[in-house]
Amino acid sequence: MMIWKPVLGLEGAYEASSAGDIRNIKTGVIRKASPTYKGYLTVQIPCPMEGRHKNRTVHGVVAEAFLGPRPVGFQVNHLDGNKANNAVENLEWVTPSQNMRHAFSAGLRKASYVTSGSRRPGSGRKSGGVYESQLGEANPNSRLTEAEVVQILAKLASGAKQSHLAAEYGVSKPMIHAIKSGTRWPHIPRP
Repeated sequence: MMIWKPVLGLEGAYEASSAGDIRNIKTGVIRKASPTYKGYLTVQIPCPMEGRHKNRTVHGVVAEAFLGPRPVGFQVNHLDGNKANNAVENLEWVTPSQNMRHAFSAGLRKASYVTSGSRRPGSGRKSGGVYESQLGEANPNSRLTEAEVVQILAKLASGAKQSHLAAEYGVSKPMIHAIKSGTRWPHIPRP
């Protein structure tokens, strides 16, 4: 049985259903949800404080209506991992780390993370890290192939100038330096 509850902040105007729908109380029309590029469904509903309509995530609206106001610093977790399933029994409030742990344990994210081991001066954080699924040519921003990086490394080892290699391969001199130091393409063995 579907249950309807008022949307937090829009009581008397909009309701959220236990199945994950949002409707206008006056017209009875269910708002059409649109997916974001990450797969979350959003609806456009009024934002009285700003005096305009605003896109809000369906899972956030349903969770606030049924689970209560969002605790500070919490996120909504989809228990089954399906971002389009916004039924209240599929939602829970979690901390960001709990949400991330759930994503790894459910296989929604890959845990492999590769870093070059270098550290940014003064930050104490490692730089140059990427998820293994986006290493090298698999990274959509890559301008070089792995074969070209191996060639660059071999030429650097034989004394080639970084500026000449940058011009030859159509990349910047800082990119050649980053390849040489291992902050870029860290998975390619150095000669």
